Amino acid sequence: MVRAAYTYRTVEVHLYGADNKARERANLDSFPITEEELRIYNFIVVEDVAETLRTYEAMRERLASEGALVKIMALVDKPVPKRVPGLKPDFAPLTAKATDWLVGIGMDNGPSVEGQQWRTRKGIWALN
Repeated sequence: MVRAAYTYRTVEVHLYGADNKARERANLDSFPITEEELRIYNFIVVEDVAETLRTYEAMRERLASEGALVKIMALVDKPVPKRVPGLKPDFAPLTAKATDWLVGIGMDNGPSVEGQQWRTRKGIWALN
């Protein structure tokens, strides 16, 4: 068996501003990857729910700037009308409709106590 060394970096990407409104482009607020690493590594971007993929678009442009191969893995593929044309996850075990409201595993259903209880549930549900 061949053993390979793997490493990871956590990058902060924000699509929403302080007013909780989506920006046209995502901001890379923290990018701890050097130019040298961009030249020698390939990258997998892990996303929870792939909707518009604007955050992935920003990551892909930055990571591929030095020729790196970039793939996206999402827990749920939820194609919405505002999705960046031509982008889709390379791997997504679950698919949701654009009209589905997803809750569970960190996703809530509003600020009420009942709505927040969804965050800690083990599983993903689509509420319509």
